[in-house]
Amino acid sequence: MSAANSSDLIMAFNSFNDTLVCLRRMESDPSHHTLVGVFYTVLTTIAVILDLLLLIIYYKLWYKIGNAVIYRMSLSLAVSSIVEISVNFYYMIPCTFTSCTFYYHSDVLLIVLAVPETVGFYTSSFTNSMIAVERLALFFSKPVNLFIGKYHKILIAIPWIFGVTVAAVAALIGCHKRFVDQFSLCLIWLVLF
Repeated sequence: MSAANSSDLIMAFNSFNDTLVCLRRMESDPSHHTLVGVFYTVLTTIAVILDLLLLIIYYKLWYKIGNAVIYRMSLSLAVSSIVEISVNFYYMIPCTFTSCTFYYHSDVLLIVLAVPETVGFYTSSFTNSMIAVERLALFFSKPVNLFIGKYHKILIAIPWIFGVTVAAVAALIGCHKRFVDQFSLCLIWLVLF
């Protein structure tokens, strides 16, 4: 190895260490909690309002648009988004403002309160994937598109089944989602790393 290559390697390693220092855990400052809490509150409120507005539009216009598979899938996506985001109001935002002191007495409560966020997240992810497949099939594969149109109700239910399954399996292996670091221990990461 030449001297130039080894110095580049040392510089890259030092840069990586500098990056790790930059990404270290910040000391908790109440002003940071307030700023981040306000930011979360505003974004969460906007997201829920937009999702609810979409649901109202669907309700009012369902007789015109209800037969289109994409609208049925996006309805499922809006509902899963509301399930995911609603957790912010009663869990993440209060914990951001108060460091979650009122939930410390019960680890089980923390786990149960976070389950809808996990289910909503995975359901939204799987629904987005189904929408992408449906849109691609619309343009590139007529047989797949016809299959999706025929079995769309089952295909819309699959992301919900997957979302609940992933949350249940994660809970069974001890990988619980919480918003409080002191209680979070996901055993699957210990196996992977």
